[in-house]
Amino acid sequence: MRKIFALCFLLGAAGLANAVTLQESTFKAMGYADFYIKDSNVFSCNTYTLPLPADTNADVLGVVSLKVFYLPGQSGAPTLKAYLNDNFISEYFPNDFKDGAARIVLPRGKMGVSNSFKLCGMAAPQNTIWVSANSTYGLYRMPYFPKSLGLMVQLETYHPLV
Repeated sequence: MRKIFALCFLLGAAGLANAVTLQESTFKAMGYADFYIKDSNVFSCNTYTLPLPADTNADVLGVVSLKVFYLPGQSGAPTLKAYLNDNFISEYFPNDFKDGAARIVLPRGKMGVSNSFKLCGMAAPQNTIWVSANSTYGLYRMPYFPKSLGLMVQLETYHPLV
């Protein structure tokens, strides 16, 4: 009986933690080419238009999966900054890209029907940052626990035992 209960619990928990891909496409399929950042004195920017259908539910999140390569290497202090509708999202350094990719969950409260996603970067001297056109933008129904707000446990009431 305990095994059946445990199995039912695990199956139910797995159903809560899954994600569903509603729409996904590469930057190349949306008409954008590779973006190369070669300047180490000035931020170079590229803007991408990311649609969000008007009838999208609140539990759907837009996610950009950036594929970035540092040529010839990661020396110096190259940096990338991401903006959504002219609102700063975050800053990325080479160690933020695991296997050359970083996932950026776009803030739902700042998204409209048509969104301007701007990526600005500054390369290190004698280096180039290559943002691949194989980067993707997608709409997903998934659980989201932001790092700053993550799972926080708070007491409903506080009654210490004396």
